[in-house]
Amino acid sequence: MKFSIVISTYNRLNLLKRAIDSARNQTIECEVVVADDCSSDDTQTYLKSLGDKVVYHRNEVNQGHAATVNAGVAKASGDWIKFLDDDDYLAPNCIEEMAKAIALRPEAVICSCVAAQVDGNEVELSRTPQVGPGLAFYIPQADIHYGMLLELVPFGTPVQVACQRDAFLQSGGWDSTLDANCDDIDSWIRIAQFGDAIFFNQCLAYRTIWPGAYNQKFSLSRRLATNILMKEKIYA
Repeated sequence: MKFSIVISTYNRLNLLKRAIDSARNQTIECEVVVADDCSSDDTQTYLKSLGDKVVYHRNEVNQGHAATVNAGVAKASGDWIKFLDDDDYLAPNCIEEMAKAIALRPEAVICSCVAAQVDGNEVELSRTPQVGPGLAFYIPQADIHYGMLLELVPFGTPVQVACQRDAFLQSGGWDSTLDANCDDIDSWIRIAQFGDAIFFNQCLAYRTIWPGAYNQKFSLSRRLATNILMKEKIYA
């Protein structure tokens, strides 16, 4: 089993360096792919300086978050994709722990872990809730969407989630019409049609809470409307 960590970025070089370091410092070897949405800062220069330490894709024009994630997955060669936004980072053992549990559940196509929410100084503010008993909790495909509808199965944000690459491609990838406003959740709903899920009750990821986060661009009313849309998609 091979993992590719796909990092999407746009004009956040200082944060991106931390994300790349966390990907390259995993306790097991994995591919690191950086998908750059045509940044205008020094991102391109820095990534080219890394040589073959990362796989680098740069959009010719700015296409948005969802399209950039899709481009990164297209460049990846791993069996599994670990998503990572440039302002977030991973625990060193994230991929190792996921790989061990996935090996025991070959029917799985998506997994999620507990994430610590941290401020700009990496001080922990809170943690996402655990799901089920034990360190790794398995959910059969038939139960996933029902659990999502009742908020009992919260896959969470990209930093928490990995998926089987084939299932991602079969699902059609991320929807640019949602772009950074539940484009991830929409994807999890569709990926979950193809197999089981695994939840890790371990903190393997860190999500930065700060004013520059993508979801801060949207009004509360728009975010609410999109969340209702996600519920309707799950119900269908």
